[in-house]
Amino acid sequence: MIQTVESIWKNVDSPKPSWLDLVTIELVGVDRKHELSVERDNLESQLRAAEEERRREAEALRENEITRIANKHRLEKTKADELHQLLTEMRPLGFTDSKQLSNYIVRYQLGYKYPNISGIVIMEDGSTEWEFPGGFPPDIYKIICRELGLDNQRTNARVKRFDSWTDIYSANQK
Repeated sequence: MIQTVESIWKNVDSPKPSWLDLVTIELVGVDRKHELSVERDNLESQLRAAEEERRREAEALRENEITRIANKHRLEKTKADELHQLLTEMRPLGFTDSKQLSNYIVRYQLGYKYPNISGIVIMEDGSTEWEFPGGFPPDIYKIICRELGLDNQRTNARVKRFDSWTDIYSANQK
C-alpha cells in the first residue's frame, strides 16, 4: 500500500488526487509526506523545464524554416510565416490539385488566417473573366504547388489581378 501511494506521488503525468495528502500522512507520517511533496514539486519543475525546452526548440525550428522560405523565395517575413503555416496545415490533407486547396481555404474561411498570401484572383481566358476566391498570386501559387506536389487545371486561363484578403478587408473598412 505504501509503495502504491508513493508511486502516485511520483507520477507527475497525472494530477495529484485530493485525498493523497491525508492518506499519506496516515500511512507514513507528516515528514515522509513532506519529502514526497518536495520530490513531486521537483519532478514537476523538471517536466515543465523539459517541456519549455522542447517548445523553444520547436519555435527555433519554425523560425529557421520561415527564414529559409523567406530567403529562398524572396518573401517578406509575414508572407513567409503565413506560407509556412499554410504548408504545415495542408500537407496532412493530401490534396492532389490546387483547386482542392483553394476550395478548402474558401470553405473554412482561412483567408482570415492567411490574409496576405490568399485572396481573390481575377482570371481570364481569352475574353472571359471570372473571380476565383481563395486563390494566390502567381509567385505564391507556384511555391505552394511545388511544396505540396499539387497539379493545376492545365487550362489557358491566366491571372489578370490578385487582391489579397488584407487589401480587400482594409478597402472595405474605409
